[in-house]
Amino acid sequence: MAKRTRIGRTKQADPVSDKEDDGSGDKLAREAWRNWKASRTHLTEWRKEAEENYDFVAGNQWTQEDLATLQEQMRVPITFNRTEPTIAAVCGYEINGRQEVTYLPREPDDTGVAETETAAAKYFRQQCDAEDEESDQFNDALITGMGWTEHRMDYDENPDGMMRVERVDPLEMAYDPAAIRRNLSDRRWDIRGKWWDKDTAKDKWPDHDFDAQIAPVIDQDDRDGQPPVDRIAASFYASPGTGEYGEVRRDKVFILEYTYFEQEPFYTVLNPTSGKLEDVEPAIHNKLQKRLEELGGTRAPSVKRTRRRFKRAFVHGPDTLNKDDLEAPCPNSFHYQCITGKRDRNKNVWFGLVRAMKDPQRWANKWLSQFLHLLNTNAKTGIFYEKGAVDRPAELENKIAKPGFAVQVNEGYLDKIKPNTPAQIPNDAFNLMTYAVSSIRDVNGVNLELLGQQTNDQPGVVEAHRKQSAMNILAPLFNAQRQYRKEAGRLTLYFIRTFLSDGRFIRVVGQGQAKYVQLAKREDTQEYDIVVDQSPSAPNQQEATFGTIAMILPQLLKAGVPIPPSILKYVPNLPAALAEEWMQTIQQKQSQPAPPDPKHALDAQKLQLQTQKQQQEAQESANQDQLDKQRLQFDQMKLMFDKWMEEREDARSREQMQLEREKLASQERQHLSTAGKDILLHHKDQQHERDEGERDREHQRQVAKHKPQSAA
Repeated sequence: MAKRTRIGRTKQADPVSDKEDDGSGDKLAREAWRNWKASRTHLTEWRKEAEENYDFVAGNQWTQEDLATLQEQMRVPITFNRTEPTIAAVCGYEINGRQEVTYLPREPDDTGVAETETAAAKYFRQQCDAEDEESDQFNDALITGMGWTEHRMDYDENPDGMMRVERVDPLEMAYDPAAIRRNLSDRRWDIRGKWWDKDTAKDKWPDHDFDAQIAPVIDQDDRDGQPPVDRIAASFYASPGTGEYGEVRRDKVFILEYTYFEQEPFYTVLNPTSGKLEDVEPAIHNKLQKRLEELGGTRAPSVKRTRRRFKRAFVHGPDTLNKDDLEAPCPNSFHYQCITGKRDRNKNVWFGLVRAMKDPQRWANKWLSQFLHLLNTNAKTGIFYEKGAVDRPAELENKIAKPGFAVQVNEGYLDKIKPNTPAQIPNDAFNLMTYAVSSIRDVNGVNLELLGQQTNDQPGVVEAHRKQSAMNILAPLFNAQRQYRKEAGRLTLYFIRTFLSDGRFIRVVGQGQAKYVQLAKREDTQEYDIVVDQSPSAPNQQEATFGTIAMILPQLLKAGVPIPPSILKYVPNLPAALAEEWMQTIQQKQSQPAPPDPKHALDAQKLQLQTQKQQQEAQESANQDQLDKQRLQFDQMKLMFDKWMEEREDARSREQMQLEREKLASQERQHLSTAGKDILLHHKDQQHERDEGERDREHQRQVAKHKPQSAA
């Protein structure tokens, strides 16, 4: 019978050769495996503790040794999980006080663009449920001390592309062991070791042979004379987070995603055409300087500088899968972002809240189990009896374990039976258990007020101050999340400008109404300041803001200060759709003109009638002046004619003069008659208009007189 091959770790294996020229794979793959091994060695204890912490929060709080001891002592392993509600309470405060990123322009002309990109960032984060993923990331940081997310573009569901923010298991990540700053902001590289489905890997890299896998490391004695195995593939079968080599995973391949940066040279040169400073590649800089020299000019002023250029490599075994495309999703930053908890300076690892709660939780469980065991055993402590006191001892032993038992003993032997005296439970034992339970909260600063479990009757101000004191203790964790959101805001802005500004329409909500705007790429790239603030829709922010508004609202109303419709956004527990509809209704009502006051309308009507009367009187006065002027002209003409007639009297006969006088008198009478008729008709028209105006005014007075009575 052939000897069975034993699969598994039998010897510590080095997945990477320390020699650069050993021929096993390319240089980048060897670098990735070497860094992977260094990080796993550094984080060996942390990974074990992280797995234990996840078990602890899930309620698996007894070790195998403790369970074996309890089973041997016939004791019940009792678990009252107080760790999980504590972590859930802190996570709940993060959810209710969620923050959002705002882009503030550095130039006043870019205000409109900044507001659009802020709204776009909010829209795309809502589409990919980024807030929920980041809440899971924060939960990981509370448990293990580290929480990770990945920012990437996804083209599976939407052919045009959609941004994704996804939580990553902290046990899949490895990072630079020399990093010491919060959120690992000073790391030089990070690696994600992930088991891929073999078919998915073949679709992504069809030119690579994933079927030609090398078996895990096996001792030479177990190989049955076969040649040794290449040890570089040993990490394919490593169980993530344990550092141990496990069984072969069928139809799975283990791939490292290695992200790092290189110092790339570039030149800042003064463009002679535009007169502006521009950053150009070395090749473009050399070409520009050479062209200027050929034209007989002087070289353009320039300064050589360096910048970080982020790259990414997928490594399987000794090969780099994407040798021709090493560009990272974002060339300016890591696309994997981390939130760190508290730092263990001596070990240079990060830990969360669970580390301090485990000992009090364990002791509380053990003491509770011990007390229950003492109560059970003291209830039936057994008896002592002399031989011959009973005829059937087995029956006695069976009955005394039951309540209300009755046993017949031999005559004269009743005083030969004595009950066993139970051991008294020390009074301080209950105090020790109470101390252990309270220590679960005390070691991390989460008090009863923050948990919402305070039963004492205390003023609201005192409870608010105690909540604030607990939040001050947890402030470093929330500060790390605030720093993460700034970097996540820069990543989101890069994805929007590079991949998502393709003319698509996004929904923007603001000023009580929703609208759709089009995203288009801009030639000029603006620089923004990243500001992280609490979201107006966060429940805690709504409650605090509305409480302040409620205090000052009466004074504002009394002073006549107008209240903006946007105040409805801060009303707690008000649905967003109802608040938006309500704000639209208020804005529409404010845009409509106010109905006129009846008193003011009546005064305006009186003023209008007085103005019309004055205009009529002025017109009559003007007509009378015109008539007087015509009469004066006629009198002057008559005098002139009389004088002319007197001068010509001798030359004419008296008869002719008489005829002329009669003719002139007839014309005068005819003219006076016509003018008088016109004046009379004009006076009649004016009198008619005055009568009509007087009747209208009387009608208005009657209407105004009856209107207040109807209103009353």
